[in-house]
Amino acid sequence: MFSLAIRAGGVLLVLIGLCAAALLLLARLQPPSLTDFTADCAGQVGRCWRGITPGQTSVREAEGILQANGYSKQMKGVTGVELQDRVLPYRLEGASPACVDVYFGYQIVGVRTVILFCLGLRVGDVLLALGEPELRVSYGALGEDWLYERLTVRLVESLNDPFSPVDHIRLVLDRTPYARKGAAWRGLLPLWKFCQFEPAYPAC
Repeated sequence: MFSLAIRAGGVLLVLIGLCAAALLLLARLQPPSLTDFTADCAGQVGRCWRGITPGQTSVREAEGILQANGYSKQMKGVTGVELQDRVLPYRLEGASPACVDVYFGYQIVGVRTVILFCLGLRVGDVLLALGEPELRVSYGALGEDWLYERLTVRLVESLNDPFSPVDHIRLVLDRTPYARKGAAWRGLLPLWKFCQFEPAYPAC
């Protein structure tokens, strides 16, 4: 009886160890570009990234946050005086995202939009981390946006495949301009099936 209890205890310890290892592995596999939506953001998912919040963070603060995380400014390829006055492109090779563009405007004090790309994310990653979007918006050949609160996710390939890549994530001050032609998400449906529910959707 005593030896049986020892064996049962040993099996239990092994199971606990396996569960702990699995949890650590899952934590490491979670995409950094999505975990950073809660890090330094007071748990405000979809409202900020690494502490950068549109409409609240100044341009100088945003630059300080990016530089503290190893990003460097790269203005090469940014053309036009107007665009150079409104965007700060930061890059960090090997990171996710490796590319961060911070937009600001003359009428908005501080950061207006943050675009994250060079991500290496898939549709399934987004759904697991952020849940279901509220709306979807078609841009024809340019792809489709999934709309969350002050957050849009751009997809350009098969939208009902959880392994399809994410093109970029956009953190916005106001999502109203993006939501005007939006339709209910309705799940990972093939377009023909989705069009049965939303026949007026532009992609139908």
